[in-house]
Amino acid sequence: MKTFYLYTLLLLSLGCKAQEFDLRSMKRFDEKVFKDWEKDPKYTSTNEMKFYKKDDKRVKILFFKNLIQKDWIQVEESSVVTPYSYIALYDSKTKNLLSFTKQFYMTKIDIGKEYDAVGKLIKEEDYDEGYTFTIKDLVQKILKGYKVDLEDRKEDASVRRKEYNGNLFYEVELKIKEISVDKYRYLLIDGKTGTLLFETFFYSKGHPQVFPFDEYLNSLERKTQKKNWDFSILDATFETFDYSEFERQNKKYKGVDKNGFEEEFTFDDGTKVLADTEEVFVLPKKDFYVGYKAFYKNGNIKEKGHYFGIFELNVKSIKIGKWYYFDEKGDLINTVDEDLKFGNFSSQDVLNFLEKKKYIRLKNGKNRENIEVDFLHSPDFKKRLWSIIVYKGKPFFVGEEETKREGKGFYIDANTVEQIELNELKRYKDIIPDFEISYPFLIDKK
Repeated sequence: MKTFYLYTLLLLSLGCKAQEFDLRSMKRFDEKVFKDWEKDPKYTSTNEMKFYKKDDKRVKILFFKNLIQKDWIQVEESSVVTPYSYIALYDSKTKNLLSFTKQFYMTKIDIGKEYDAVGKLIKEEDYDEGYTFTIKDLVQKILKGYKVDLEDRKEDASVRRKEYNGNLFYEVELKIKEISVDKYRYLLIDGKTGTLLFETFFYSKGHPQVFPFDEYLNSLERKTQKKNWDFSILDATFETFDYSEFERQNKKYKGVDKNGFEEEFTFDDGTKVLADTEEVFVLPKKDFYVGYKAFYKNGNIKEKGHYFGIFELNVKSIKIGKWYYFDEKGDLINTVDEDLKFGNFSSQDVLNFLEKKKYIRLKNGKNRENIEVDFLHSPDFKKRLWSIIVYKGKPFFVGEEETKREGKGFYIDANTVEQIELNELKRYKDIIPDFEISYPFLIDKK
């Protein structure tokens, strides 16, 4: 009797558990399943649409009539806790299951299934095909990098998959919680590698804007244009410096300069360089940045990358793009993406800004010698500011030694992408060197 009693309890326990609704197990539609569910007051139920709720689960039932000579019933099960949902389609007459899909936010995932009129499986479609960087991988990446749990509906995030020109992407939108307006962070992630391809911000309403993915395509177009007038793109390839060839092409340069004094030399192909004991600065003919290479005394590459603007030795310069660092054996030991520090307004955006205002021409380098650019930021990057001066005319003397030159200044916040007026610069005084000296008229007088 004792054994039978325990066995009966076990059956009752299993039986109660089996009553919990799960759309994945409902092979035939039966609205009676929801008899103990309450109507969801958030929506208005009609004969064509019905909304139910129970605990954290939500169910929406749609009745399609005379749709291409067929009547269907669609049931969607979702949750107020997680962004996963299930959609089942049934035949209105037979109540048999016709198709079943799983969604993450509004994106189909896993294996979609289709059935014939009698409920026999006839087709499967893998919605994850090609996405070697999985949904789980994406969840972990966002949690680690942005402290946002995509599996929690309270985060007010969204995820979409996108295919464009044969490439697979994830579009992720994360709400910025620290501010009162509806501002979102947009992330475009490679669906195969998980690489972050593009990041920007947008507002949900009330702000004219380009769609983020279109903004990404525009950035690619700018990079293509950039390559059309770029003198050379330095990469992570190992290389050595041929001192003998350098000497052959520059007869006046004999041996390594032990004093470290830089001189300008010209190679047979027209490339101009500044060179000393271990450093080579490539001087482009028309571009708005220069290539830099430093070599060990054994001739192996030490580091290389690009500087923004007209490079001057011993003068503060702005590193841009990727910089590559090698050990003496020639092994790549570190890569730093300097563009990340620019936030939402890159050095290329600065050039586009100036060209749009017709101060420079990117194709021929016109007026590049009259542009002075500086980038300033706080240690935590909460403040980032581009300072741009466009000079005109020739320098003139003030007194015996000091020279001045007429020019126009522009200031752009690299976080908000707003142009900052001169009288607003006081907000950035903690990141502008010698602010009181440079802008005495902005200092409060007691």
